[in-house]
Amino acid sequence: MNPSRRWWKIDAQMTACLIFAALSLLTAPLAAQEESTTEFVPEEKQQKSEDPEGVDGMLSISANFNLVSNNNVVGQPNGFSTLFGLGLTGGVDYISGKHELRNTLRINESWARTPAIEQFVKNTDNLELESLYNYFVAKWTGAFARLNFETQIFQTNRVTQTGTNYAEVDVNGNTTGETFSNQTQFELSNPFKPFALSQSFGWFAEPIREPEISLSARIGLGARETFANNVRVVTNADSAPVEYRTLGNIYQAGVEGFLGAEGGFEDANITYNAGFSALIPFLNNDIQDRSGIDLTRIGVRAGLTFNMFEWMSADYVLRLTRDPQLIDGLQVQNNFLLTFKYSFIERGKGKAKKPEPSLDQQLQKAKKEADQAEERVEELKEKVEEEKEQEEEKKREEQQQKELERQQRQQERQQQQEDSEPPQNFDEN
Repeated sequence: MNPSRRWWKIDAQMTACLIFAALSLLTAPLAAQEESTTEFVPEEKQQKSEDPEGVDGMLSISANFNLVSNNNVVGQPNGFSTLFGLGLTGGVDYISGKHELRNTLRINESWARTPAIEQFVKNTDNLELESLYNYFVAKWTGAFARLNFETQIFQTNRVTQTGTNYAEVDVNGNTTGETFSNQTQFELSNPFKPFALSQSFGWFAEPIREPEISLSARIGLGARETFANNVRVVTNADSAPVEYRTLGNIYQAGVEGFLGAEGGFEDANITYNAGFSALIPFLNNDIQDRSGIDLTRIGVRAGLTFNMFEWMSADYVLRLTRDPQLIDGLQVQNNFLLTFKYSFIERGKGKAKKPEPSLDQQLQKAKKEADQAEERVEELKEKVEEEKEQEEEKKREEQQQKELERQQRQQERQQQQEDSEPPQNFDEN
């Protein structure tokens, strides 16, 4: 198979319509950029949370919609073009001491209809559930464990305006003999297929954590299971008939790592992120019996976000994925997103209020506070008495000292008087 062939292609008319939609700022919801296609060690901020301990959560939705009508417009097809999408992001967190557990659910869906294909076609379909556990040895480093599940909700079809012929090929590009003729809707995958499970654990460190730039590194062991049996992928859309290949299940385990940076400039309302991840699967079920180095799975992700308003942002996301065991060639994905977002619950602001204590509990609390106040009063009284006694004792000592000084002065005056009197002489008779 030619590595330069794309894994997923569509006909020229549909490509033109999708490009037109992208230039019109029509894409899947912003939350779609969180789709885990390259991360094998989590990219979440793993710095020790400053949030209060206990249970916390968040819930937000995002949406976009566009309707375009063209009639005799140069360079544009006549008719209606429509794209709409919905996204949901939710999470439940638990923090206790050095332990932190974060659970996140993401759902992103979008559909498009163009004059070239006059029916709604699935554009984005992603369901992801992730659970991340952190144990902080220090505020900037510790151990982590991650479990991730990802799939799609609806069936995927390749839709064309006219009937198209398809022929199956093997990994070497040789025709296997199974063909389909005159298909306007060619089934690629069923609901909830493929779906992927990934597990990882190891050590993380974030030596720099500043608003402008944060650096992070992770290393550990990981595994993934991609259940893609009977899932079809188009390998050559330009051939006649169109060539496709049927995938199988993939199992991998090995060493994985991640290096990344992120930050932002608050004055400019701009944030960025970039990351590189790799998984070397020394254990695998590759049918071509390639080595773990040859099957190394590499992912690169970079993103830039401009927050125009609290409820609207423009985003650009670039993803590069090399996954030789799943499909040959480099997978490239560019997304430009204009998103409208509303948060029902935000982390740190959606904590449930503590229930009001009962009247009996309030009474017991009041009695306890009264007893403590009484004890405090008695302590203060004792201190006041002690201070009074100390003051009186001090006054008595001062009076005694004054009396001694007075007596001493009196004695001195008497002595002086005696010394100043002339001596008296007595004659004997």
